[in-house]
Amino acid sequence: MNDPQAVSFGPLNAVAFSPAKPQWLVVFCHGYGASGTDLVGLAEAIEEVAPEVAGRMEFLFPEAPIDMAEWGIPGGRAWWPINMQRLLSLTQAGSLLELVDEVPPGIEEAARQLQSGIKARLKALDLPEDRLILGGFSQGAMVSTHLTLTGALRPRWLVLFSGALICRPAWTEYLASHPDLGQKLNVFQSHGKYDPVLPFAGAQMLGQLLESNGIPLDFWAFGGQHEIPGGVIEKLAKRFESLDQ
Repeated sequence: MNDPQAVSFGPLNAVAFSPAKPQWLVVFCHGYGASGTDLVGLAEAIEEVAPEVAGRMEFLFPEAPIDMAEWGIPGGRAWWPINMQRLLSLTQAGSLLELVDEVPPGIEEAARQLQSGIKARLKALDLPEDRLILGGFSQGAMVSTHLTLTGALRPRWLVLFSGALICRPAWTEYLASHPDLGQKLNVFQSHGKYDPVLPFAGAQMLGQLLESNGIPLDFWAFGGQHEIPGGVIEKLAKRFESLDQ
C-alpha cells in the first residue's frame, strides 16, 4: 500500500489510500486530541488480513475541525470541545447517566462538516451512500454514530471503536421512526472492559439501544482499556470479506 495522499474532502482536510477504481469508501475518524493521521495504520492492518477486499476500498482519514494547540496539544484535533475534568469526575463518581442524554455543544457543526466532506467524496468517486463504511475511535465513533442515527448519512456499515451512548433522545427517536433501518445497516462495535476514559457500560448501553431496534450488531468486548487491539482489527477485516457476498 502506498503512502496516503491528500484528497478533496469538503471543508475538512483528509488523506486517503485510494485504488484506481474504489468500490467502497471507508471513512475512519480519529479520537479527541489525536492527529488527523492517527488511524492511518488501520488501512495497512486490514489489507494484511483481507487484501482482496481492501484492494477495492478507498480508506479515508479526515482531520477534525478544531485545532487543539491552544489547549497545549500541538498537532491534536477535536470534533468538539470536551470538558475532560468533568468527564473524569463523572466517570469516577459512576454518574455516566448524566452524559448519555446530552447533545455535546459543537457536535452538530462537526457532523455537518463531516457529512459535507463524505458526500463530496462519494460524488467524486461516483459511489452511492450504501457503499460507505463509516466509523472511528472514541469521539470519532460518536460523531459517526450521530451522523448515522440522525439520518444525515446512510452507510452500509458503522464501525465503532471505543465509542459511547450520547444524544440518546435524538438517536432513540430516529431508530423508532425507522424500523427498517436494520435491513440497511450493520454495526461493528468494540470496547475495552477496563476503559478508564469511556466506561464499558456506555458501550453496552449503545449496543442495547441498537439491538433493541433491530440493528444487526457485532459486539467485541476485550480485556483492555481505551484502544484498538490487533485482534479487533482482524475481526473487522474478516467481516469486510463478506461485503459483496
